[in-house]
Amino acid sequence: MVRGSTYGDIITRSNEIEGATLWARNYSAAWGLSISPDGKGHILGDWNNPIPAMTFTYDHVSVSSRLVIGEPEFGPVGLYKLYVDGGVACRDVLVKTGPFPDYVFKPNYSLLSFDGFRAFLKEHSHLPGIPSAAEVEEKGGIELGDLQVKMLRVVEEQALYILQLEERLARLEHLVSESNEVPR
Repeated sequence: MVRGSTYGDIITRSNEIEGATLWARNYSAAWGLSISPDGKGHILGDWNNPIPAMTFTYDHVSVSSRLVIGEPEFGPVGLYKLYVDGGVACRDVLVKTGPFPDYVFKPNYSLLSFDGFRAFLKEHSHLPGIPSAAEVEEKGGIELGDLQVKMLRVVEEQALYILQLEERLARLEHLVSESNEVPR
């Protein structure tokens, strides 16, 4: 024990599970900082059951660090720097993306024909350029920025399809009005 008082204690302890740990505790809670035997840093939140609330790692080989909040049970995490088990609530998120799909409105953009679009949907059961459920499942999730760009491209393409349909409707209305004119 480093210091004990009526307001709480600061305690050090070491064992094979937590490693070296510095605890601050009072009658309401206990929080610990530890370095586990595998070299990970932890913030521990329960004296009686010291499961890491946050884990910090540093890989000396790849020279990268990571922060884990909770105990994630999701699949491979690749090069991500932050893992959160249980979700994230925040006011705003900035996602860095590649080029935005305004190229859809360029004159040389090749939009699928209605027949081609229909055939793609029938064969693949998902929108062109959007990953299938099987692809998302295989990858273990989706990249939000990438998906947002792909969905915007689909929305912009849908706008072009709507304009094509509007032009066809206007031509049909014109033909109908001409055929309904009675010569005098």
